[in-house]
Amino acid sequence: MAPKVWLVTGAASGIGLETTKHLLEQGDSVVATDIKLDGLADLKSKFSSNRLLVKTLNLDVVFSNAGYALSAELEGVPEDIARELFDVNFWGSAAVGRAGVKYFRESGNGGKVLFTSSMLGIITFPIVGIYSSAKHALEGYVQTLASELDPKWNIKLTLIEPAIFRTNIVANTVLVPPIPAYNRCDLPSAAVRQLLLDPNMGNNPTKGAKQIIRVAELEQPPLRLALGKDALTMIEAQVTSVLAGLKEYTSWSNNLEFDG
Repeated sequence: MAPKVWLVTGAASGIGLETTKHLLEQGDSVVATDIKLDGLADLKSKFSSNRLLVKTLNLDVVFSNAGYALSAELEGVPEDIARELFDVNFWGSAAVGRAGVKYFRESGNGGKVLFTSSMLGIITFPIVGIYSSAKHALEGYVQTLASELDPKWNIKLTLIEPAIFRTNIVANTVLVPPIPAYNRCDLPSAAVRQLLLDPNMGNNPTKGAKQIIRVAELEQPPLRLALGKDALTMIEAQVTSVLAGLKEYTSWSNNLEFDG
């Protein structure tokens, strides 16, 4: 298989960094971007400029991966902090994906655009509501974008929906102290806060990165790819619960048409 050229955002840490490492090791070239590039220093010393941070954009795959997490009950999240997260996790990711689509459409060669979503783009947990909301928005955006593309352009979009992986995303989570009403150990929030303190929590990011590369090699990749059995289990439970709740009130939709 011929080497590919990737654009990876959020490439200096977490799954983005692991993906970049594996791409370079298997012979691909990477345009790697991030807000802080310190995490790429080791790779820059090992690979020449025509392999890493290349300037000629002859892309096969765009990986819109940049993002970070925020921990706080929704009632206690300051609006400016919430908007900053949406600027990166939703608007930033959408902009990169949209630019990738434009590039592939105008090149006439087609291509693939991968977006890092999350299992939290489908399910929810306490204290990560703003992060989850941004991922829910991204899910709707990408599914709509996919429906608007002419199949003749041969542009494929995939939402990557990881479970928790043992990267620095938990350690780098923006922590907002709970307001007094929620500062109790008997609330659901407390259990999630305790869970996030576990340094051994999460799946192997190296293995996850390999699966992300694998999906990009598919001729017909899926719109959604859940990574981690825990993600699959919780997403399936969420979808089943939503459908059951809707069916319970099916009769409420009867006879809502105009008469005559």
